[in-house]
Amino acid sequence: MTCRKLTFNLLLVTCLFGAVTGAGCGNYSNEDLEFMSALPEKQELAAVVPTRSALVLGETAEYYQLTRNVALIFNGITEAFLGVIDTIRAFPPTTRRPNQRIWGPFPAEKQPGWMIRMVMLRDGATFIYDLQFQPASAPSSNWLTLIHGHYAVTGGVRRGQGQITVDTVPLRDAGVDPDLGYLKNLTVDYTTSEFPIDVKLMFVNFDNPLKPDDPKQGTYEYSVQSNGQGALTFDYFADAISGPVVEEALVTSRWLGTGEGRADWQLVAGDAFVGAHATECWNRLFRAVYIDKPWAPLESIGTPADCPAIPTL
Repeated sequence: MTCRKLTFNLLLVTCLFGAVTGAGCGNYSNEDLEFMSALPEKQELAAVVPTRSALVLGETAEYYQLTRNVALIFNGITEAFLGVIDTIRAFPPTTRRPNQRIWGPFPAEKQPGWMIRMVMLRDGATFIYDLQFQPASAPSSNWLTLIHGHYAVTGGVRRGQGQITVDTVPLRDAGVDPDLGYLKNLTVDYTTSEFPIDVKLMFVNFDNPLKPDDPKQGTYEYSVQSNGQGALTFDYFADAISGPVVEEALVTSRWLGTGEGRADWQLVAGDAFVGAHATECWNRLFRAVYIDKPWAPLESIGTPADCPAIPTL
């Protein structure tokens, strides 16, 4: 089973802030740091699946490999947009006002003739930010928002609830390529107030005329406890069952911090067996100890009792 790639690329959009040489360097005030601490960091939202440096993929459980591959895609998507925030964090704001910080405007390196800026507002314990574009030739025109986010502080530094949305339609309608493939829009909701930390990502793509079978939308949901126990639920598209139709499945993988795990695979649409359920469990060496696939009885091994006991998150 091979994991299909999402139709939009995972290139970091730090290129959007590639031309920041005019930003200069300076001192950060305590308030600047308060604003920046409300911005999400990569490690807070990254899906971490247990692994070992000596892992031999040819000997690992199929659904464990699938889970790892999807986690890499999930992390690539989030990093693409958090890369912008990391770049901004390296520079002090260019404008400071009470309850407001502005970075830029700067020339947008990948969008010639356009300017880019980040505007961040504070309303009580909630921070709101927008990454925006404007034609350099029309400085009085409206700014077009590509990324919008908000974060509510609920439990001290780096503890709270946030959302990031990406909407490429305004820029595309203005004739600007956001350099995000066929992505139409994307939403990331996250909670870091307490464990388990939860991250949910939903995306919608435009049709890809070169790959009409590529998924038009999908959802990923990740949760993790302080001890490394985690879960990842995702839509999955692949020719998993021999036939002319690409199957669509909903997969939920759960694992312990020590490595043992379980994946439950439910067929949503495909050639046959719609509604069928498959399960695979693996041990600390990531080798399958239990496999149950109704369409492939010869692959079955073990019993349900061989699966690890994984508490509910």
